Amino acid sequence: MFSWSPQTGQAGSYSVTFSATDGALETSQSVAVRVNPASDKDGDGLKDDWELEHFGNLDSDGSGDQDADGRTDREEFEQNTNPVVAEVAPGVPQILSPIFDAEVLADASAPLLPLLSVTNGAHSNSMAVQYRFEVYSDASLSTLVASASVDEAGGSTTWSSVVADLVEEQAFVDNRLYYWRARAETGALASEWVGSRFFINTANDSPSDPQISQPADLGVVDQLQPVLVVTNASDRDRDSLNYGFDLYLGSDTQTPLYSISGLLAGSEGVTQWQVPALLEEDTHYLWQAWAEDEHGQRSRSVESTFIVSTLNNAPTTPSIASPANQQQVSVLGAQNSVALRVANAQDPEWQPLSYRFELDRVNTFDSVELQSSGVQAEGGGGQTDWSPLGLIENARYYWRVKASDGEVDSGWVQAEFLVNTFNDAPAMPTAINPGMDAVVETLQPTFELSPAQDPDSAVVTGVRSG
Repeated sequence: MFSWSPQTGQAGSYSVTFSATDGALETSQSVAVRVNPASDKDGDGLKDDWELEHFGNLDSDGSGDQDADGRTDREEFEQNTNPVVAEVAPGVPQILSPIFDAEVLADASAPLLPLLSVTNGAHSNSMAVQYRFEVYSDASLSTLVASASVDEAGGSTTWSSVVADLVEEQAFVDNRLYYWRARAETGALASEWVGSRFFINTANDSPSDPQISQPADLGVVDQLQPVLVVTNASDRDRDSLNYGFDLYLGSDTQTPLYSISGLLAGSEGVTQWQVPALLEEDTHYLWQAWAEDEHGQRSRSVESTFIVSTLNNAPTTPSIASPANQQQVSVLGAQNSVALRVANAQDPEWQPLSYRFELDRVNTFDSVELQSSGVQAEGGGGQTDWSPLGLIENARYYWRVKASDGEVDSGWVQAEFLVNTFNDAPAMPTAINPGMDAVVETLQPTFELSPAQDPDSAVVTGVRSG
């Protein structure tokens, strides 16, 4: 006799083999044993308590539709809706295509018009359902680009957008991320919204050129194994980039002396590479860096030269005095200026130093808004400052400074600040779910909003409902 009393946690399918032998010969047979969990004694995937609550028995296997609203009992169980009360609103559709964050419209030409599809939400056969599609240019869903209502098709519904669906003065543009949502509607009632996003990329674009950072062109380095630094490139197609460096002797650009490829982008907006061997004293070298996208397309920096001279050591790097890194600047000077101040560097040979300041809206210091101080004489009192003009409210700025003895430069020191002379109210969040005219089937609904953006970069800590 075989006897087994399954314990809690042993639910599942088992194969049990029975064997018999007379000492010389043996025979065996396997049987399948299924142990249902205590919460689902009939093993139909529906919890017994739920079946008893709604049906009064365990007869349903989940395939029926007792309220004839187009949703099976199993779907009602999975969606936590009432299986004996017909739904008055259609079910929530599901994103079909494009999938989240997908690239669309490859090889397309203007006007750019995306194709969006959803899997239909469940509903009774008597419902006449349309699907509302909306596309926005921002994550907070505040700038509508295009919208349309489309009659339901079999199984899934597709919106083939046309020019007439565009909001006035709006258009889909290449190399941009868009946010879209859809819901099912019937009469004055609607399902909840389902949302996603896509990126329009009609063709692969080359990365921008990496920019020479250090050593500067025609500069002097005081190390036999210098570190070469470039500001990172950017890619309009959102491709990840890798970097390479080529170092040549003198002006010979035919055969690199040393090379590296496949470097991942560095942090703080720069990528660097240390020459792998000792270079020669008082020798000129030429170098170039390049960035490569996921499709093998490269862009190159300009060629830059330097001379190795260890007899003149570089000044120390100046240190940030004010504004401190990540500080918010609450007061601007004349012509919307701010004083950028560093503690002076020190030169090992006691040579007089000058300074170079740079200010930009990006940490790669290569945008059209770049401001540069040029050569700035060292200030007294242990500090040197420079005041760029024309700063704007709620803008984040990156700035950096290096010292020079006329031949050798120090490293850059970098910081950032936000101009915030008065407190602005955050943007109004957009209600996502429940949407206008949506039906909720619980007395304790969950409210979903798009993220509110604060012009002052403050954290939005709460939203009051009413």
